[in-house]
Parts: sequence; C-alpha cells; structure tokens
Amino acid sequence: MSSCFDPILNVNFTCHDSDDFREQCVGWDVEHSQLASGSYEIGVEMIHTQNIQLSNVSHLVGVLERGLTPYGTNVITLPLILDSSPLYYCGRMVDKDECPAAISGENYETNSSGGINYVSIAVDADLLNREAVQLTGQPYASLVQQQRVGIRYRDQRRLAQSVTTCMSKLGNRAEPLLVWQQQLIEKQIIEQLLLSIRPPSGTDVKIPDRRAIAWKAEQVIMKNLSHRLTIEQLCNLVGCSSRTLHQGFKERYGSSPGHYARMVALNAVRRQLRNLSQHRTLTDVAMDLGFNHLGRFSQQYKELFAELPSVTVAKSRKDNAHT
Repeated sequence: MSSCFDPILNVNFTCHDSDDFREQCVGWDVEHSQLASGSYEIGVEMIHTQNIQLSNVSHLVGVLERGLTPYGTNVITLPLILDSSPLYYCGRMVDKDECPAAISGENYETNSSGGINYVSIAVDADLLNREAVQLTGQPYASLVQQQRVGIRYRDQRRLAQSVTTCMSKLGNRAEPLLVWQQQLIEKQIIEQLLLSIRPPSGTDVKIPDRRAIAWKAEQVIMKNLSHRLTIEQLCNLVGCSSRTLHQGFKERYGSSPGHYARMVALNAVRRQLRNLSQHRTLTDVAMDLGFNHLGRFSQQYKELFAELPSVTVAKSRKDNAHT
C-alpha cells in the first residue's frame, strides 16, 4: 500500500476546488466534478498504518467522483447522507443496508446531488483476503456482489464509530506506531469489518439495460460538450426512447439528462477559466462549451459554484501572477 499512500500517520486537509482535491489524492486516479449548487468544500482526515488507510470525508455539496481503485487495494465505504438526496454507486442507488465496495483494479463511480459524509476503510487486498478466508472460510471477493457488501445500517454506524474513535486516538499520538501496534490495529479493524458483512443471498441481479444506456449517453455528452445536444438527438445517437433515457439517468445519476449535461459543461467551463490564457476570454470559453446565452450562463454558474465566472477568472489570474 506504500505505492498508494505517503508514509504519514495523520493527514488532514480541506479543499475548496475539485482540482485541488485531485492533487491531494496521492496514488488515486480520481475525476471530480461538482453536481449541486453551493460553495464547494471537501474535508478529509486520513490515518494509515502499513496496510490500512482509514478516512473520514465530508462533501458539503453534491459531487460526481469516478476513477480506478489502486491495484492491490480494496475499499469499503460507510456512507452517511447529509440531506434527503440518495447516493448512487456504479449505476445504482445505494440501499440502506449495503455499502459500496471497490475491488482492486476496478473502476468506481459515486455521485450524489446533496452533501455526504463517509468513512472508508482501504485495506491491502492480500491481507484482507487472508483474513476473510481465516475468519469466514471464504475469500473476500465472494462477499462482494454488484460492487457492494451487505452491512445492516446499525452495524454500519457501529463500525463507523469504531473507525472514527480509532482515528481520533491515533491522531493524538505524539510518536508513530510500532510495527506490532500497527498490526494489532489492522487485525481489529479487519475482523470487525468482516464480521459485519452479511454473505450474499446468491441471487444475481442484473443492472437494467437502461442504466447501461444512460452510461453510453453520458459518454456521448462528454464528447460533444460544445454541441448542446437535444434529448431527441441524444436518443437517436444511443438508440433509445426519451422515456428510457430519462429513467436510466434517474436510476444511474439521480437527475435528468439535461440537468446532468449542464452540470458537466459548467464544470468543464470552470476548469478552463481557472487556467485561462491571456488571448482567451470568458465569453470564448462559455460559447465554445455551448453556452450561447451569457446572462443565463452567468446565473447558472453562480448557482452552482457560489461565485460569478468573472470572479473565478480574476482569482485565477491573481494566483498565477504570484507563481
């Protein structure tokens, strides 16, 4: 796991921009976009030993996060929704009694339209598998179904409380842990985790085709940001009805295709404005990404990012002038 995490016991940071968040996530291939209106803020606390990373993360607004789970690492996430908005993981809404489980080398995708706090446990894959076989008699992968593990809600809260208590105690230590102390903590956390997981029922629930269609439509949207495709055009390109497209987006992303496309385009604008060259203008960027009504664009941008696009440009040029 040393290839994924810097060898530091205690790490804390707060990010107010998605680019900053990506830079802080050492060893993780993460794409991050804001999906809900408001001031972007993510707070992260991490504690890690040689084989486990414990994290407590708070997103104050809705975000889309996708990437690749580092090879050799398995991750279980214990989510706590901060408002009534549901959480979607890998194309399906997360039920109350299940938790996202990212397997080594697998792609993952998490999105929420509201604030979320989660505790995650990232474990060396070989260690987790050995402990699973010893404790449950079966490999860890057999406990995972559809990139989820079954953990009752009350057990999720109990496990999350144990993790955060452990993090608090470790974070207040003046000296690093000895190897045997790290191994003891790792064993305690892993055992509690594995004993909390309910074995799958054995039923294989296929993700409906409409969710796969929504994913295909999202790829089309990403490749055509400068052309604000209509719903009819999008349906023609992916080969589905308007009803199927809307249902697929609602189930996979929790929003309509039109709203989702606008959020993606606004995030693309923000990334370009934060690195705007002298020969380009704010208007150039907005129109290149399909925002032809500049007044409406400014309003939508401010609603999402809590500042006007001109303020983003001014901040960026001020920062660049000092570097």
